[in-house]
Amino acid sequence: MVVIKRRANGTDTPKKEQGDSTASSKSTSRETAVQDVPPEPDKGGRCSGVLKYIVLVLLVPAFLNHAALYREAIGLKPQGELYDIGFGQKMFMGCVGQGKPTIILDAPTGMSSDAWTLVVPKLARISTVCFFDRAGLGFSDRPFINRSKENVKDKNRGAPSTTERMTEDFHRLFTASSTQAKPFILVGSEIGAANARFYAQLFEDRVAGLILINPLIEDMFIGERYPWTGLWLRNHISGLQALQFSAAIGVSRLAFIFGLMKTPINHTIVADDVTARQKYLMCKPGHLSSAVDEYFFANESLSQLKTLSKLKRFDPNNVKTSVLISKTYNKRADDVINKEWQTAKGLVEKFFSSSGAENFIHLPGSADAALFEHSKTIASVIEKHVKIWRMKKNPQQAQQNIKSFSM
Repeated sequence: MVVIKRRANGTDTPKKEQGDSTASSKSTSRETAVQDVPPEPDKGGRCSGVLKYIVLVLLVPAFLNHAALYREAIGLKPQGELYDIGFGQKMFMGCVGQGKPTIILDAPTGMSSDAWTLVVPKLARISTVCFFDRAGLGFSDRPFINRSKENVKDKNRGAPSTTERMTEDFHRLFTASSTQAKPFILVGSEIGAANARFYAQLFEDRVAGLILINPLIEDMFIGERYPWTGLWLRNHISGLQALQFSAAIGVSRLAFIFGLMKTPINHTIVADDVTARQKYLMCKPGHLSSAVDEYFFANESLSQLKTLSKLKRFDPNNVKTSVLISKTYNKRADDVINKEWQTAKGLVEKFFSSSGAENFIHLPGSADAALFEHSKTIASVIEKHVKIWRMKKNPQQAQQNIKSFSM
């Protein structure tokens, strides 16, 4: 209630009563209290900021790895060239040495041509020797697959990463894209041995000899009584898939930088450039993806080989064949896969014995290190094949070469 009080000069002034003054004071205090309360933190904004940092941490190693791969692809390429084999695809091949026959080396499953780094120099003394990377491995392009439309030519070809397709790529590389002197002495390890057999059966007149190192054969992947098949596939595929993911996000490169990861090839027995190249390939998702494919389609590859054998049986009497078999599959003596490897070895020996092959060589040590620990033995076997062919071609000249070599 407002009381009107008259001043001396006759003017009236309003006067607030005590109750109204108290109410106003309380209202002002309440407003001040509200203003003093700090605002609540924006939890959504904080989470968004943390998420940005996490994404940044994940993307930076992958981006840096990609940039490094682009630079290393130029600086680490081994001696050799990229050859266009058609279908928008290029393959890497290198050749050293001189003379006939041409020795061609096909690497083990999922490996690049670096697998032959200790064998090549020994063979270059005696003849022309060529090494190459299968499609997608090393410095060769992955096969282009046009999924937008059906291609009749692609439909008639073997599936990528199978022996049929790899043999076709081989034929294009060595007889169309480049012209290498014939005949060929084919040297293959694991799936490379299957490819060598496949090619020899198709083009027997172009092959002077076969050297098969720990070869994969058709019966290895048939029936439940050979658990080695499952062990072999699971051990390799799961491990390679993990490495592929690690390479894609850049973790593999960090692991190499901090010394937490090693190359598949022992760095103490090869040149520094080979070790650097192996690190590059272990950080390259495309290379590892192609390695996974070769293991995954190994069963189909051997099925193709078996189908071809029904049409045209493999006869080592027509093409001189040597088979080299390692004592164990890997260096872990207690590994279950080594026990099953003994069964696989028996299948290999039985298969080639029944086929007529006479030259069996048992290598001490493991299959995964055979090309490095026994490079001298392997080169010696190949050299014998070269001399046998030359003796048949020119007996007098071959005898003179043997005498000069022994002196």
